[in-house]
Formats: sequence, C-alpha cells, structure tokens
Amino acid sequence: MALIRRTVAATLAALALAGAAAQPAQAYWHATGQGTRTVPTSSGVTKVLTLSLNIKPNSKVSAFGNAGTGAGYGSTVSLVLCSVNTWPCPTGSILANQPSLSTSGGTYSFTSGNLSGSSVFGAATQSETSGWTDKAFAGPVNP
Repeated sequence: MALIRRTVAATLAALALAGAAAQPAQAYWHATGQGTRTVPTSSGVTKVLTLSLNIKPNSKVSAFGNAGTGAGYGSTVSLVLCSVNTWPCPTGSILANQPSLSTSGGTYSFTSGNLSGSSVFGAATQSETSGWTDKAFAGPVNP
C-alpha cells in the first residue's frame, strides 16, 4: 500500500512539473504615465515598448517612446490619442490616429495638432513576429 502511495505521489509531482514547464514564460511591464496596465509577453523578458505624453506649445501633445527592434518585432508602432481612457478608443473619441510610426533606431515620436480643452490619453502597440502584441498606455495630459 505504501508503494502505491509513493508511486501515485511521484506521478502527480511529475505531472505538475511537466504542466508548469509547458506554460510559456510571462513577464509584465508598466508604461510610464498615470495608471498601470499589464500585458503578458511572448518571452520571459521585459519588452521595451514605452509611451510618454508631453504638452507642447500651442496646446499640442508630443507622444514618444522606445520600441522593440530586430527580427522579432514589427517595424512600426501604432499610436492612438483618445479623449477617454477606454481601449480600444471609441471612434468619436479619437483625437489622433497614427497606424504606422517608424521605429527606426528603436524610438518613435509624433506631435499632434491643437488639442486644447481635451484630456488626452495614449495607447501605443507594436506587433511581434510571434503573434503577440506589446502595448503601452499613458495619460492623461491636459493641453
């Protein structure tokens, strides 16, 4: 009877270990800005996609950040500036939409037109060849 219990215990331990090993590693990161959100990534390392929002003269908003580079990442970042902190941004709340900002040199940037009187939230996304999408959020700023 003791041998059966040991065998069952060893089998369960092996199954638990195999199940844990089969799960892909997940890392979580937080973008700069107010509030936090998390997103699992395709490998066990922290991704580099960031987003910052700054107010510029004439009530413009500058959005900029770091992006992933190399064969594993898409060559562009998609950026949406929104008047509400809801994602995806409702169509009537989109203040600016830049679907393909270049990530040359591992950075991207965009400066909006006049957004006076709006609260501005931002979301940046970058695809990976693995099928994952990295996301970063920031805001609000009030130009």
